[in-house]
Amino acid sequence: MKIDRSNYNTFFFENLRSKLLIIENKRKHSLQLFILLCFPLGIVFFFQFYKIQTYNLLLACLLIIPFVAIVLFLFKLVFSKYKIFYKTKVIPLIFNQIFDKHDYYPNLFLSEAEFTGSMLYQKTYNRFSGEDLIEGVFNGIKFKMSELTVKNVQKSGKNKSEKIVFKGILINCEIKTPYWGETIVEPDIAESYFGHLGKMLQFKNKLNHDVIRLESIEFEKLFVVRASDQIESRKILSPKVQERLTTLSRKYKIVFGFSVSANQISIAIPDQQNYFEPEYFSSNMSGKSIRQIVEIFLFIQDLTGEIKSGIK
Repeated sequence: MKIDRSNYNTFFFENLRSKLLIIENKRKHSLQLFILLCFPLGIVFFFQFYKIQTYNLLLACLLIIPFVAIVLFLFKLVFSKYKIFYKTKVIPLIFNQIFDKHDYYPNLFLSEAEFTGSMLYQKTYNRFSGEDLIEGVFNGIKFKMSELTVKNVQKSGKNKSEKIVFKGILINCEIKTPYWGETIVEPDIAESYFGHLGKMLQFKNKLNHDVIRLESIEFEKLFVVRASDQIESRKILSPKVQERLTTLSRKYKIVFGFSVSANQISIAIPDQQNYFEPEYFSSNMSGKSIRQIVEIFLFIQDLTGEIKSGIK
């Protein structure tokens, strides 16, 4: 049974609820252990902080750093088995009902070459990490995806600055019909924040592609389009496709960008949320996080369908 909106509730109650009950018991046990370990630590910290800060506030503040480090270590230690169980038992059940076939590697991620090959978010970076690599076939299309965190970190210590280049999900899909140009569609952050000045900023891009102005005003508010060939780009982004992509963005309320080049469609969904993690401090029984995973893939299904409709 392939999951869609009409049968999600049936799938949830028949296939997932019993697993989530086990998960929930593990979560409660792990949370109780975590609180039990942190409680005496918190008491010691409180009295030490109170004692020190009466004569040295700076030293008292420095006490916070090892305390936070220990708490984070305990959190990771206590919840590790719970997290592994969720990713090895629950997530594969969902994927089995979404993909035609798949392989799931929780600790792996897309390579830097695959990220740069998407031509999306082409800014300078020096930190690259991720998790939850999935490879397989989705609606007859070969794909490869993972969550990624791409940063540019400069200097260190007090002068350290960290900028997020991209954090979210990147999906690379193969297409059978080769596309000879390069078309890049990204969220129009510049115009959203800077108005007419933003339009000027749009013309600066690493790949030196031209910014393409399209017919739909609503589409232009949401996206900026760059392409190596204006004619080819207008073919793929016909007025009808522009309208559908605008509707899709508003329907799912998801910020996204995509690129089309050679035999590949790349889709980037910037998001701070980690979609493949269980709940730690609230119940999993509602299936909220699982519903979000399903919605993401229903969105990808609709989006790839619209993009492919513009490629002849």
